Formats: sequence, structure tokens, C-alpha cells
Amino acid sequence: MILDPVLPAIAPEIAATISRYGRKTITLPFEASETLYSVLAEEKPSILILTPLIAPELDRILDSSPGIKVIYTGGFEPAPRAGLYSAFYSPADAAEMAGAVLADHARTLPEDVICAGIFLNGSDESIKRFTNSYLAGKPGNKPIIENINTPWSAATANRLKTLDIRQVYIAIQGRDAARWAREVFTGSSYVLLESAFGNLIDPSVDALLVWDIDSSLNELGITLGVTESASTRGGWRLLER
Repeated sequence: MILDPVLPAIAPEIAATISRYGRKTITLPFEASETLYSVLAEEKPSILILTPLIAPELDRILDSSPGIKVIYTGGFEPAPRAGLYSAFYSPADAAEMAGAVLADHARTLPEDVICAGIFLNGSDESIKRFTNSYLAGKPGNKPIIENINTPWSAATANRLKTLDIRQVYIAIQGRDAARWAREVFTGSSYVLLESAFGNLIDPSVDALLVWDIDSSLNELGITLGVTESASTRGGWRLLER
């Protein structure tokens, strides 16, 4: 398998999980995409596992290496084609799971509380599935939804600070997600964060939704000898403190 140079640095546990599925692991140097093709020419693998950041090279790899089988997991959904076995992690799937997790948590509380969902350019599907999933567990207690177009919005933050929000789902990647948790929500709020690699460690966050790469690689591995290609929706898993 081939690791991009970034993943081991930002998400060593994910990199280690993926590495377990390869007989040989090669980590590419920084800013050396052509090294990838030198490795392919030298190693001539029949099966190749790629990490998420190498997704832009998928078509070129398949075109330049006839007969190769490529396993890819990540947040980019590639077009199906022969030789490609992919798992796509949908933000809408994460949002639906988040709604169910927060509804379960709400049932442990002594009274109905205010729940919020903060989305960065969230799709209508993500927002609808989050809301419906929460309402399925807590009927009549509709969450407040904020769908922003920048990672941080002072106006939105100030508005939310005036509310006694006890549960929140933050569907924002990167450092700004932790900023929302630290600066807007008090210690009495339960904060659930979408974090693809599970690499955001912040005391303000109570739980993470992360890619279940282990499960996806198991599922795709089963299809290798059965079909000429496969495409699936990768699962998410809950990590709580």
C-alpha cells in the first residue's frame, strides 16, 4: 500500500489502521507526486491501497497500470470504473447518526433541552437527516440549525451564546470546529463533532464522529475476488471521551 505524506502526521492511528491491510507500506515524500508512479513501476503491485489525499491520482493510476485493483477510502466520491473499489464517507450519513446520538443523550437528561446543529455549507440532505433523526428520538424538540458559509461567524456565535444550548453537533472540519466548542458552548453543553480522522483533541469536545476505515477496508477486501469493481458508503463511528 502507499501512504500519502500527510496522513501519518495528522492521523497516525488512521494511517496505522490502513497499513495493517498492506503487505508492504510505502510512504511518499512531500511534494513528490511523480514518486508515486516510480514506485508503481518498480513494485508492480496487483492490489494497491491508497490513502485519502492521493484521490486525485486515481484515474491516472488505473490508466497507467492495466489490471491493477485500487482500494480507496475517503471523503471524495470517485466515479465507478473497473478496478476501483471505493468507500465514500458521506456528511449526510454523519449528520443522521449525529441526530440519533444526541437524541439518545437527550433522553438521559431530566428535561427537554435546546439542541443545535452548526453546518458549514451543509447540504439540504444533511440538515434534513440530522433534524429528522433527532426528532425521531425526541419528538417535538426541533433542533436549532445554523448553516454558515465561513468556518467562523461572530454574528452566529454571539446569537448562540444567548441561548441555553445543552447539545450541539458541529459539522465543521479543522481548527475552527474546536473554536466553536471552546468559545460558544459552556461546560454544561454536550458537544459532538464531525472529525473525519478523529484527530481533534480538545477538552471542549465530548464526542467525535469519525470514518470507520477498518470496517470499510474489510468490506471492500471481500469484494476483490468477486466483482471487477465496487462502491460503497463508508460507515461512521462514535468516539466518546
